[in-house]
Amino acid sequence: MYLVIDPVGRPEVTLDDPADFTALAVVVLAHPGDLDLGAMLQQWGLLDGTHAWLHVQRLEDELGRRLGDDPQWPQRFTAMLDYALAHGWLDEHGTTVRAHVRWQPPTTSEAPAGQESAAR
Repeated sequence: MYLVIDPVGRPEVTLDDPADFTALAVVVLAHPGDLDLGAMLQQWGLLDGTHAWLHVQRLEDELGRRLGDDPQWPQRFTAMLDYALAHGWLDEHGTTVRAHVRWQPPTTSEAPAGQESAAR
């Protein structure tokens, strides 16, 4: 799953690919310095250098809203958190989980992640 920040295409931070419990990253479709990433992440967590510490409860709430019909998602989410704990990516209280921040500046020839190009 990916938190996507697209300051041009989407005004809000969105959770993409919520059923993928094998990855967790913040994808920023901009150049570093083009926006205040800490402010953009405020509702989701805290920026810490090249990583973000995301609120587990915020993720869980959004997953419940998006995947509520899937009875397996809570178990898969817990397994993801257990994996994060084993690797030191969960804080000592279990309230935030670490995610890598990936800057992916859009080019004029490609569409942002999750969007198909109209030039096919």
